[in-house]
Amino acid sequence: MAAIAKPDVVKGRHIRLMFQDEARFGRMVRIRKCWAMVPERPVVNNGYEREFVYVYGAVSPLQGDLDWMICRQMNTSHMSEFLSQVSEAQ
Repeated sequence: MAAIAKPDVVKGRHIRLMFQDEARFGRMVRIRKCWAMVPERPVVNNGYEREFVYVYGAVSPLQGDLDWMICRQMNTSHMSEFLSQVSEAQ
């Protein structure tokens, strides 16, 4: 940290060391074999169903701060929005 946070670079600004990650939570439905009594045969429509929620998170272990955001999509604009949220929090 001292190597990148030199006084001439920081110029008196507040610095917060944070670690960031993003994750995807959800479900994917896949057709599988199942047990059934003879002569019954289960009928299942074939198809995939996918539902996901994305979580952005950043934690500052020194200050104990946590910033997070939940989205339906993960893309550059949402990441930029999250980074703005983190930089505005003090």
